Amino acid sequence: MSVAEAHALTELAREAPSSQNGLAARLGLEKSTVSRLVGQLEVKGWIERRRSPMDARAQAVALTDTGRRIAAAVAAARAQKMERVLRAIPEEQRHVVIGALGTLVEAIRESSDEQP
Repeated sequence: MSVAEAHALTELAREAPSSQNGLAARLGLEKSTVSRLVGQLEVKGWIERRRSPMDARAQAVALTDTGRRIAAAVAAARAQKMERVLRAIPEEQRHVVIGALGTLVEAIRESSDEQP
C-alpha cells in the first residue's frame, strides 16, 4: 500500500462520504492525482463512488466494508509505530519532543494557509 493510499483511507475513515474535491483538499493533492488515487482504491475494492446526495452531478467517495477494515488496520499500525517511537525517547524528554512536534505541526498548518 502506498503512503497516499494509506492517507486517503485514513481521511475517508475520519470523514466520509466525501467529494473527490474535498478529499483532494484534505490530502493537499491535485484533483487529477486524487482522481487516479480514487480509481486505484476503487479497483482494490476499498472505496466506492456514489452519487452525491447533495448534488446529483457530483460523486461522493466512501469506504467499503473492506476499506473500513483496512483503514482500521492502518490506524492501528500507525499507533503501534508511534508508541514504539515514543518509548525510544527517554521518558524525561518526551514532553519536550511532543511539545516541539505540536509547534511544528502548527507552523506547517499556518504556512500552508498562506498564499504564495
